[in-house]
Amino acid sequence: MLKSFLLALSLFSFIACAEGAEKPCFAMNPEACEVFYLTNAERMGAGKPELRYCARCFAMAQEQSEDMFRRAYFSHARPPVAGASNGESFAARTGRFGLGWVGENIAQTDGGQERAVAMWMSSPGHRRNILNSDYTSFAVGYEEGLYTQVFVNDAGAQ
Repeated sequence: MLKSFLLALSLFSFIACAEGAEKPCFAMNPEACEVFYLTNAERMGAGKPELRYCARCFAMAQEQSEDMFRRAYFSHARPPVAGASNGESFAARTGRFGLGWVGENIAQTDGGQERAVAMWMSSPGHRRNILNSDYTSFAVGYEEGLYTQVFVNDAGAQ
């Protein structure tokens, strides 16, 4: 049963990330697109393969950046909405987008795209996400100085 579930999740993640792979910036705004290319440049400089664009990763990343801006918080977990008893955990958000094994980096800076990537690269955990050989696809969300990267393995079964 578990093997069948993992196989289905793998196929679902692969299909979800295959669409738009040939044109990574078609959906992302210019700021997010620049971070996409800067991130792949960091990977290539470290001898890692480029990551492909993932449409579901973009949807998750953009929604997170917009939500953090709109509700003025900075976290992987979402705080409760007025009148609700609880917020949304990172794991719940990942599941809502149908993604399996996911990594997420968030940054807040008015220093531009190069500064956001430099901040991540100087942080061991964020750098590990960017250079992780297990990830094959990602996308970037951006809203008013708030950047979100979502990384995934297309197989989704790790």
